[in-house]
Amino acid sequence: METVEIKTLNDIIDVEEPLAEIKKNGPFELTEEQKQKILDAWNNASKTSPPSLKDLVVAALGSEFDGRSLEAKSVKSFLASRDIKAKPSYIYESKTGSILLSEANKEFIYNNFLTMNSLEMSKTIFNKQNLTAMSAECRIVQAYIKTLPSNRAGTESEALDKWKPPKTQEQAIFRVNKYVLNGLNKDKLTPKQNRDIESMIRFLHTLRLNIILNNYSDGQDRDLFESSFVRFTYDKNDLTEEEVDQYISVCNDIVNHTKMQREVDNLASIRDAISEDPDGRLSMSIVEALGGLYGEMDNNLKRQQKSLESLNGKRDERMKNRVKEHQSLVTLVEAWKQKEQRDKMIRLSLLKRKIREKSVDELESMEGVKASVFGITREELLLDEV
Repeated sequence: METVEIKTLNDIIDVEEPLAEIKKNGPFELTEEQKQKILDAWNNASKTSPPSLKDLVVAALGSEFDGRSLEAKSVKSFLASRDIKAKPSYIYESKTGSILLSEANKEFIYNNFLTMNSLEMSKTIFNKQNLTAMSAECRIVQAYIKTLPSNRAGTESEALDKWKPPKTQEQAIFRVNKYVLNGLNKDKLTPKQNRDIESMIRFLHTLRLNIILNNYSDGQDRDLFESSFVRFTYDKNDLTEEEVDQYISVCNDIVNHTKMQREVDNLASIRDAISEDPDGRLSMSIVEALGGLYGEMDNNLKRQQKSLESLNGKRDERMKNRVKEHQSLVTLVEAWKQKEQRDKMIRLSLLKRKIREKSVDELESMEGVKASVFGITREELLLDEV
């Protein structure tokens, strides 16, 4: 083979151009082994998701080649000879077909799609916090929302759908985590947290609470009531029915206080506008209305504070009594253990005495050997050891 000596840049160009031309025009033949690898990759693939041309090129040649390369064109020609058409790599293959929503998932979406976006629901349903709005899980949730007949998310002018309390532990945990920072980890619930969740579900099914929530025409008022009640009760499984009713009243006062604050802000804006107008006169009715609202808000806050102090006081007293009962139980157990120990010592002492009595009886029954010979009596032999 003749060696070409390269000395200048022109020499390099003169050599590379013929080589490139040969590579461009020269044929690329697949070996029988490579053809078999292509057929195996095609036959072993799922019928619903056949391999792309790029996948078959990698299967045959072990590395990626551009679709315009000789190698890729050779694979494509071989496929055409077998009447096989591979999917081009630029065609997107949806993954949503492999994701199915259970009936519980659908019910969860129906109950929450007005107050949660599809991404939040997807993270909760599939327990994947790294999902994005373009994830297949999120898209399948979006698709199901579009099928709901009452899909009015985002339209404030229309009435809210009926509020429904959670029925499952998963739904209840979502409510807690929605309103409580670092609330609950459903995979690491303690026995107490399980009892707390079960109790909260029961509290949220209270008829009075459901009536109040469904009477709200404003979604923010409904969310405020729900968030307040959940925050107050999610970790208290020992509440009585009377205490639950008191918490409902407190939450209702919280919502009313917020409504009054909005009215105050609106009236204050009107008052300021009139005050800044050099030709305007300050309306006494607005001033009186503001004074009345301030008084109602003050009474509302005092009522909330009094109710919460009463609730916390009752519960603290109940917890103290439980601690005392627990301490009494511990004392009783300790006393029982001490009595058990004493009874054991008494039984051992009686057993030893019986053994000594038996030995003395044997001595007395011996012919020619009497206890009196030893100068001791039966009572002295039976004396307990010191």
